[in-house]
Amino acid sequence: MPHSPTHRSAVLIGLTAFAALTALVIIGSRNLEHYDAALFGYTVASVVAFGAVVFRYALWLQAELEASV
Repeated sequence: MPHSPTHRSAVLIGLTAFAALTALVIIGSRNLEHYDAALFGYTVASVVAFGAVVFRYALWLQAELEASV
C-alpha cells in the first residue's frame, strides 16, 4: 500500500494565514466601520486566495524537506 502523505501542518498554516489576514482586514477597517460593502466579494476572494497560496507554499516546503532527508 503506498504511503499516504498527511497535509495537516500545511492546512493549519493555511488556515492561520487566512485567519490572520481576516483579522488584519477587520483591524485595518476599524472593526469594519470604514469598510465598503461593495468590496466584500473581492475581500473574500483575496483572503481565500492568500490562504491557498500559503497552503501550497507550505506543501512545497514540506516536500523539499522530505526530499532532502
